[in-house]
Amino acid sequence: MHFFEYVLNREQCSSNEKGHEIKNLDFFTGPGSNRDIGDCIIVDNSIYCYQNHLSNGLRVPNYNFSDI
Repeated sequence: MHFFEYVLNREQCSSNEKGHEIKNLDFFTGPGSNRDIGDCIIVDNSIYCYQNHLSNGLRVPNYNFSDI
């Protein structure tokens, strides 16, 4: 069972005017795509990353490997 079909990473991000990285779902749901934006989510600890798609964002707590 696959939970994630694609992962957005820095190569698919752009920056806003303050320099925050933004994950843009249009990369996967734009013209020529067979994906519905309503079926996509962005999981991140920063709301800036999904500021263009707030209804598709899921904010998670900050995580540090030392928290294990």
